[in-house]
Amino acid sequence: MEVERKDVVVLGGGPCGVAAALAARRLGASVLLVERYGFLGGTATSGLYGSLCGFYTSGPEQVQVVRGIAWEVVELLSSQDALMGPVRSGPMVVLLYDPPTLRLVLDEMVLKEGGE
Repeated sequence: MEVERKDVVVLGGGPCGVAAALAARRLGASVLLVERYGFLGGTATSGLYGSLCGFYTSGPEQVQVVRGIAWEVVELLSSQDALMGPVRSGPMVVLLYDPPTLRLVLDEMVLKEGGE
């Protein structure tokens, strides 16, 4: 039996796992992303939450404080008309998104980096 070797193994295809796998791949590592369910996104896609928080400050001025891969996801959701916001929700500022579209966006990002 032949063993396939990878530089990085990421267990879990939720948002953080996908970001870790993409970051490692973009740095040139060979990556194995393992997800026990048949889709990426974890509870962000299966739990139907529909809101992302932490991208903006919660003060009177909404200042974007998150960039990188997470912001790429936001931009892709926006380009597919699957994002609304920023919206104030109590003391927080959130982005509202369509969970099924997030699932497709994460798939697209992984495939673009050579995922199978």
